[in-house]
Amino acid sequence: MVTTTLTRTTQKFMTAFNSHDVEKILSLYTNDCTIEEVATEEVYHGIQEARKYFSEMFKSFPDIKMEFKTDFKADDWAANEWVVTGTNTGNLKLMENTPEMPPTNKKFNFKGATILYYQGDKVNRQTGYWSLATFMQQLGLAQSRSAK
Repeated sequence: MVTTTLTRTTQKFMTAFNSHDVEKILSLYTNDCTIEEVATEEVYHGIQEARKYFSEMFKSFPDIKMEFKTDFKADDWAANEWVVTGTNTGNLKLMENTPEMPPTNKKFNFKGATILYYQGDKVNRQTGYWSLATFMQQLGLAQSRSAK
C-alpha cells in the first residue's frame, strides 16, 4: 500500500472520529474487519459490531477527541501513537460481561497505540493498546498508586 494512501486514511479517520461520524469511520473499514481492545479483552467482528463499538463510545463520552502523535507505515501495516481526551457523561459499559455504570462526569486524558492492517485502502484489523488502570483511575473507578 502506498504511504500517502495510508496517511489520507489516517487523516480521514481522525476527522471522522473527532466529529463522531460513525458512518464515515465505518467507510474506512472492510466489512469483515476486526477491532480488538487489548486492555478490555474485547474483540469486535464485522462492520455491525464495529458500528456498535464506536456508537457506544460516543454515547459514553460525547466530547471524546483523539490526537495522533506519531505514526509509521510499512507495506499494508500502520501504527499510530495517540492521546485521547474526554469526559464520561453517558452510561459506561467497559466490557461485555460487566454491568453498565452511571456516568462519573470525570475527565480523562491518556495515551495509547494502535496497530492496523489494511486490505487495499481499508482497515481490516485494528488492535488498540492502552492502560485500563489509568483510564479507570482518571474516571474515579479505581484508586491511583499515589493515593495508596
